[in-house]
Amino acid sequence: MAKDFQEQTEYQALDSDNTDTTADIHTAPKRRWLPALFWLWECMAAIASAACMTAVVAILIRMESQPLEQWKLRISLNATIAIFIIVAKLISPLVIAACIAQSKWVRFKSSARRVQELDLFDNASRGPSGALVLLSRVRWGLASVGAVAKVLAIGVDTFAQQVIRFDTRKVEVPGNDQASFALSHAYSGGANRAAPLYRSIAETSVDVGMQGAIFRGIYNIHTTPHFTCTSNCTWKDSYISLGFASKCQNVTESTLATLTFSKVALDLAAPSIG
Repeated sequence: MAKDFQEQTEYQALDSDNTDTTADIHTAPKRRWLPALFWLWECMAAIASAACMTAVVAILIRMESQPLEQWKLRISLNATIAIFIIVAKLISPLVIAACIAQSKWVRFKSSARRVQELDLFDNASRGPSGALVLLSRVRWGLASVGAVAKVLAIGVDTFAQQVIRFDTRKVEVPGNDQASFALSHAYSGGANRAAPLYRSIAETSVDVGMQGAIFRGIYNIHTTPHFTCTSNCTWKDSYISLGFASKCQNVTESTLATLTFSKVALDLAAPSIG
């Protein structure tokens, strides 16, 4: 007859007090640092993103209501702001995605959840559309803050373009530069002279200035009026000056005189002799 032989293994429980924990003692510090190393890059990215946004705020506060000449760098002010915002936009999604992904494990650890929520958190960490779905279906928490940041990141480019506006303002130029212009309150057509014996109306000398103005208009001669100004000059008070306006009118009838002579009868008698 054949005999069946069955091999049996006996297990003996070990006393917990006598268990060698040397391996656990040496490996525990390494395991304790693993999560910290895992979050090292995320922490550095978060610090860099916050530093970029802090630099943007500091530049805006420094250049608020300041002339553009105060910006001393070769790169323009708009380009500097755009660079900081672009760097922050590239770095911040890495941190936000990692935080949303980690928050799902914290959520499932606290209590029993549906497996479908894993998909919601994963989609929220990828883009704004998934973030909107997460905000509408999951109770607000730490992951909701990251989802809101995902949605707000859409308008970062528009913010970078509209954050700076240049206005043209009038400023007073320091120094002794003074603006001047010519004005007149009276006009003299020439000096009057005594009337001759054969005329009852006094003659007036020729107005050389008016004659020159007429000739300049006829011959189209342009002259620059007396005016001195550095850039844009503004006077606090108003000034009144005498001026002339030209008007064309047919004066032929008024310049032609018609003289009428009356008939006089003369009786011419022949001379008498004697």
